[in-house]
Amino acid sequence: MNFILKTILGDRLTITEEEHKAFIAAQPEQTLFLKNSGIMVKKSMVAIIYPENRDDIEKKKNQVVGRLHDGGRVKKHFGQWVLDTGQTPDDKGNYAHVTLDPAYYPEVALDCVATEEEFTKLNGQDYYEFLGIKERDKRLDSGFKQIMECPKNS
Repeated sequence: MNFILKTILGDRLTITEEEHKAFIAAQPEQTLFLKNSGIMVKKSMVAIIYPENRDDIEKKKNQVVGRLHDGGRVKKHFGQWVLDTGQTPDDKGNYAHVTLDPAYYPEVALDCVATEEEFTKLNGQDYYEFLGIKERDKRLDSGFKQIMECPKNS
């Protein structure tokens, strides 16, 4: 099994299971030689090591465009999913972007919007099952209950 080694500078390297075990056993200031890459890496420069099969999760963290369950195109604008109308707001914010209702779009509330590639692979499957958020969606509904009455203005 291979692993992805990510440095604190953002470099990504593929390492073997042997090299992964060597990093675990190494002292914090020790430098290790990676045979596959032919480079030396100091253990203190490593930010994270994770299995290669979990690489799609790491890539999702940096996702900025996607598709909703109804096929609508969205983009991330300052960390919030908004409708992608092709317009870009200016520095003063003169363009008002369309925010999405998390009750209608639970994928937005869960920050788990399908990529273009995932959306094309759906082929009639349920959107939420395909993304693996069907159960998380059920738990989300119970979190939006009104806690207390708002005072009425006199």
